[in-house]
Amino acid sequence: MKNTIQHKPMSLIYKTINFVKEEQLWYVDLPEFIEQGYGTKGNLLMVAGADEFLELSSNGGICVTATVSNRPFENSRQLVNTSVGVDLEMLAHYNHPLVEDGGYYRLSENGFVMWLCPTLLYVFESRVYPSEIYFHIH
Repeated sequence: MKNTIQHKPMSLIYKTINFVKEEQLWYVDLPEFIEQGYGTKGNLLMVAGADEFLELSSNGGICVTATVSNRPFENSRQLVNTSVGVDLEMLAHYNHPLVEDGGYYRLSENGFVMWLCPTLLYVFESRVYPSEIYFHIH
């Protein structure tokens, strides 16, 4: 009899997260990420399209609240992972700490692309980038 590998499905993630704009830069508000020793405030910097998306979503404000999940929910929008990688020149341009990789995501409704750093793994309690992210801006 042939052995088959069984994969445990990723646990349901459903969280509300705040993003704040400070001195024209967007950050995900995760003080516990820093307190637990996973990185610095620089690791929470939103860059490479994510900053532009938050700027548009804020309607000129300085705060965006979003619910995120790895499963669809009512009124959610979808981001699809297109690849994993990092552009070191881009990180240097934004003065973002060096990281090994990140996830490139495409917004299903219009094709807008953004890069999300490894802090996303912390948010989704995962070792791999989610293939899809569902979210709703409040």
